Amino acid sequence: MLAGRTLASMFYISVLWIFVATAQDFTPSSSWRKPTITISPEQRENIASAALEEAIDHLNSAAQFDGESYGSAGALYSQMAEFDLLFNQTKYRDQLKSYFPLAEQARSSFLDEFVYGYAATKAYVAYKDEEFLTYAEISWNSGNEYTLSDDNVASQSMPFKNFPISSSCQGISMAGGTFHSTDPNDATLVGLGTGSFLILSAALYEATNNQTYLEAANKSLNFIHAHLYNVQNVVQDQISAMQNASCSTSNTIFSYNAGLMIEGMAILASITNDTSTQQLLESTVSAALSNDIWQGQDGVLRTGDAKLVNALMAVYNHNTISSAMQNYVKDYLGVQYNAVIEMATENNSNIYGSSWIGPPSSKFDSFNQTQALGVLIGAISLTNDTIPNSSPTSSPASPSATNIPPGPKPQSKSGIIIGSILGSLAFVVFLGCMIWFFLKRKHHNQRDVQCSPFGLDSDQDLQVQTQLPLSQAASSIPAIHSHLKTQTTAMSQSTPSQPSLSQQHARKGHQTTDSSGLLHLSGPSVLLSQPHLDTMIPLPMQVNNQETSGQLERNIQRGNPGNNMTTAELVQMLNERLQPGQWTDDEQPPEYPESSSGR
Repeated sequence: MLAGRTLASMFYISVLWIFVATAQDFTPSSSWRKPTITISPEQRENIASAALEEAIDHLNSAAQFDGESYGSAGALYSQMAEFDLLFNQTKYRDQLKSYFPLAEQARSSFLDEFVYGYAATKAYVAYKDEEFLTYAEISWNSGNEYTLSDDNVASQSMPFKNFPISSSCQGISMAGGTFHSTDPNDATLVGLGTGSFLILSAALYEATNNQTYLEAANKSLNFIHAHLYNVQNVVQDQISAMQNASCSTSNTIFSYNAGLMIEGMAILASITNDTSTQQLLESTVSAALSNDIWQGQDGVLRTGDAKLVNALMAVYNHNTISSAMQNYVKDYLGVQYNAVIEMATENNSNIYGSSWIGPPSSKFDSFNQTQALGVLIGAISLTNDTIPNSSPTSSPASPSATNIPPGPKPQSKSGIIIGSILGSLAFVVFLGCMIWFFLKRKHHNQRDVQCSPFGLDSDQDLQVQTQLPLSQAASSIPAIHSHLKTQTTAMSQSTPSQPSLSQQHARKGHQTTDSSGLLHLSGPSVLLSQPHLDTMIPLPMQVNNQETSGQLERNIQRGNPGNNMTTAELVQMLNERLQPGQWTDDEQPPEYPESSSGR
C-alpha cells in the first residue's frame, strides 16, 4: 500500500510539473521578421533624438498638439523624461517644468488622462524634483475619485455617476475598477482607464514607497484579472458597472489593454516578488505576443502601440523574469524596432506613420509619432550580447516588398503546447507503469523468499541463488558423481514411486551459464549438471543435521564433498531429503556391492 501511495504521489507531482513547465512557450518564432538589432546604441540614440525633436517642434504655445487629443502631449512628456532618465541627463527638465502647468490649465487635474500623472512620475524619478511629484499626485487623486472603492461597492453608489453600482460580478467585488469617462451616465469600466490607473499607482509606489499606492495598484490588478481576462489570458476592453446590466462585457480586445496590465504587473512583481503576480505576468505576455489579431506571422504590430512596447521594456528592464522570457521579449522588441525604422519612415524625414508594416507617411501626426517613439527610445537599452540569442535572423526586407503574399502559417503554438503535454503525460504513465512493475516484482520476490522451503528468516535480505565459477563447479561434479553414483542408482531402484532425479530437476530447479563464466544454480534444490554426466546431483540447501550440512558445504567448496562423510551418512541424509519422515535414525542402509573401482 505504501509503495502504491508513493507511486501515485510521484505520478501526480510529475503531471503537475509537466503542466507548469509547458504552460508557457517562450521560443521566438522562426517566422519573425528581423529580431536582431544590428545598429549600435549610438545610432539608436541619434534616431530616437531626431524623432523626439521633431515631435517637440510641433507643440503649440499651450504645450499641446493642434487638433490632436489631449493625451498625445502627455505621452510626449513621458518620452522626454524617459530619454533623460536613460542617459542620466537633464536636457528636457526645464521644458517639462513649463509644460505641466500649461497642461493642467487645459484640463483641471489632468482629468481622465492619467498619462500626465505617469509622465510626471517619470520626471520625478529622472530629476528628483518634488514639483513633478506634486503633478503626479494631482493626477492620481483625480483618477482615484473615479475608481470604485469598497465603500462605493457596499453602498452601490458613487459620486459623479447617476446609476446604481453593481456590488459584484460572478461573486467577485467590483472594487478597483476605474471609469475612464467623466460622463455621469457612462457605466463602462474600461481597460484603458483601469490599466492606466494601475501603472500610475504602481509607478508612484515604486518612486515613493507609499503603501496607499501599492494597495490601489493591487486592487486595479485584481479587478482586471477577475473581470476583464478571457480564457486565453487576453485582456478584454470593458465591463458594465450598472446594477441591472448583468455584468455584460465586451469581447473586443486591444493590444494596449494587455500592455497596461503587463507594465503594471512588471513593476509590482519586481517590488513584491509575489509568485502569483509573476505567473500571471508570464501568461499575459505569452498571450499578447502570440495573438494574431494585432500582429502578423512576421511578428510585426500592424498598427503601432507604444503602450505594449513600453510594457515589454518594463518587463525586460526590471529583470524579474527567466532568461528564456527575457530573450523572447528582446527578440520581439527587435522585430518592432527594425520594422519602424525600415517600413514606417523614409528618406530620413524623422516622421513616422501609423502602420509599422508600411507604407510610410510624409505627414506628421502626433499620435503616430509618439507610438513610434515608444519603440525608438525603448530599443536604445536593448543588448544583443549579454543574453544568448538562439533565434534565427531573417534576411532584411525592403519597404517595397511589403506586398509579397505571406507564406504558409506556422504551426499553432497552442498545438505545440498541447502536443508536448500529451507526449509528456504518455511518458510519465509509461514511467509509472515501469516503477509499479518493478516494485510489484520486488514485493513478489520477497514473498517467495519468506515462504520458501529453505527456512529463511523473513527479515533476511537473501536471494535464493548460488553462483559458482564454472571451472570450480565442473571440478566438483566428477567427485560427487563418482562417490554417489552407486548409492543414488540403488535408491532409485528401491523406491519406484519416487520421481527420478531428472524429473525433480525439471520440476524444481534449473541451471544457466552467462558470459561471465559463472554457473548459476537456482531453485529449491540446487542441481549440478554437465552434458557428459548421466546423473543430476542435488545439493541440499538445508538438512536436519546442521553439522553434516556444514561439512558437506565446506567439502563442496574444497572440491571434495565426500572425504569426511561415510557412505551410510550420506545415503541417510539423501534418503531423508527424498523421503522426509520415513527414515529413522536407527535404520541402517542396505548393503551395496563394491564398485569396480574398489570403492
